[in-house]
Amino acid sequence: YNSSSGDWEDDNTDWTFTNTLSMFDEYGNEVENEDALGRYSAALYDFEGALPTAVGQNIQRGQFAYDGFENGAYVNEDCKRGYFEPYPRVGEVGANYSLEFTDAHTGSTSARVENEGLMKYEIYFLDADKDCKVNTPSVDIPYYCIPCDVMGSFGQYELRQVNQNPIADTLIVSYWIKRTTNSLTTSDYQNPIKVCLGDVSIEPDLDVIHVSPVIDGWQKIEKRLIPGVPGANGYKIDLNFLNTNEEDYLIDDIRVFPDYGQMKSFAYDPVTLRLAAELDENNYATFYEYDEEGMLVRIKKETERGIVTIKEHHNHNPKP
Repeated sequence: YNSSSGDWEDDNTDWTFTNTLSMFDEYGNEVENEDALGRYSAALYDFEGALPTAVGQNIQRGQFAYDGFENGAYVNEDCKRGYFEPYPRVGEVGANYSLEFTDAHTGSTSARVENEGLMKYEIYFLDADKDCKVNTPSVDIPYYCIPCDVMGSFGQYELRQVNQNPIADTLIVSYWIKRTTNSLTTSDYQNPIKVCLGDVSIEPDLDVIHVSPVIDGWQKIEKRLIPGVPGANGYKIDLNFLNTNEEDYLIDDIRVFPDYGQMKSFAYDPVTLRLAAELDENNYATFYEYDEEGMLVRIKKETERGIVTIKEHHNHNPKP
């Protein structure tokens, strides 16, 4: 209270915000916030902003990505690219992979990469300044767009500064693969999918840091991605998934995130939008199964020893 003016006034002295909203999307969803210690949390939304598909801790929005291949029917703008999706899209000129609708690790859709087939993600790493430096808009422009108003794609975030140079963080690439033949009779696929940056003919495979056992035909692979040092205007890399085997392979639940962060992801039925699976920090799934009336009847958990049922429930209404 200001006794001189006789009015109540804001006093921010010695006060700290416990949480600050730093970014929201065009649908009004909160997609990034920052706590009092400067730690970021973020979320990704798909299905036209209706459902969250990934959440991250100690992560900025542009630092992590997830692709479960369930959102394709909801991307209907030819000139608008998604936050993290293969390029070219399925059906476009140059696309030599396809979508598989009869087999998936989670949900109902995965990607099929044929022999010597290639699925490519174009990633633009760019230092995104989150401080709004507003210039005076022209009087004849009703809205003035400033850099912090624009939501970038994966790879565009506020980079760490080392000796006044922006540094992109080391990333973990995690994904599930499945052989299309004899997938249940082997314990290891010997890493048939080469994940590399740039020219697939000369670039080495990324370093493998973890390989799971084959679980119900699917095997999880984790690799380390070191993007490099972006220049003042950023730079582009191609994250390539190349099938080096003589048979087709399926790929699903691709996630990319910094090695110091954690993330969870979610897969939905693209028709009913029910939660089909939740993937934990290690990219292992918890599956949710429903009856014909849409009631949850079974929960299964994926482990390195296999898939186990942890809860089952049925309702029965006797006839009068």
